[in-house]
Amino acid sequence: MSELVKVARLTGEARRTWDEFVAGSRLRRVSAPDGTVEWTVPADWSAEEAEELRAVALRMVGLMRQVDPDLLGRALRDPDVPGGGS
Repeated sequence: MSELVKVARLTGEARRTWDEFVAGSRLRRVSAPDGTVEWTVPADWSAEEAEELRAVALRMVGLMRQVDPDLLGRALRDPDVPGGGS
């Protein structure tokens, strides 16, 4: 179960990192006619804002790299997890 908790913690932390950045940034969600969502930046997006976005992306990548395929496989095979252990 601890493997699954680690996966959940890391993905949750990555999501919080993104949510906190978006809350304080000028990025905006735009819904496309096909139902997909995209992020847009204003025309006057600054180099500082771009650097902040880069730092957030690198932080998220660092968190997600810790969820390697072996860890994910072990978490999903855990017999204590409903549907796991098969």
